[in-house]
Amino acid sequence: MKFRTMLSVRRLVALFICGGLLLPANASASDFGRAAVRGAERSLARGLRRNPVRLREFDAVRDRKSSLSILKSGRSVDRYTSLKKANSELKHGIAPNRHMTSFSSRKPLTANNAAIRLGLSKKPEVVERIEIPKGTSLHFNKVVGGKPGYGEITSPARLPRTFVRRILTLHH
Repeated sequence: MKFRTMLSVRRLVALFICGGLLLPANASASDFGRAAVRGAERSLARGLRRNPVRLREFDAVRDRKSSLSILKSGRSVDRYTSLKKANSELKHGIAPNRHMTSFSSRKPLTANNAAIRLGLSKKPEVVERIEIPKGTSLHFNKVVGGKPGYGEITSPARLPRTFVRRILTLHH
């Protein structure tokens, strides 16, 4: 498997070198630059066209398959949601496999920024500040459908209502 991959990489590198030699000197750099920009634009457009239902299915499967980690020290996290859902979670606890941010921010995101960064289908109305104690089993993953580089956590078990510390209203 590795040999085939290396062979194809070598061929690709050779193709780029030969292609660069065949182009006129003044056109090669700018053409490659324009081609790279066009490729990046197409890639971004493809990412924006992704089906939200498929993203949720992928996210659910990935969360179940990812390994469980035991929290080594207590941690504050945020959960961006609707007011109705937050009130329900304040009474009954947080259902299993619900997404939370990896860490709590000092100042909550605005509703627009939270929806974009976390890949939410609707703008959240409130943020729940949740205190998760040491020893809790969690899945750590990256946000799907949001900005790259941000993490999320899920718990395979119901989190008790006592973990919810505060509910803050978000600015739109």
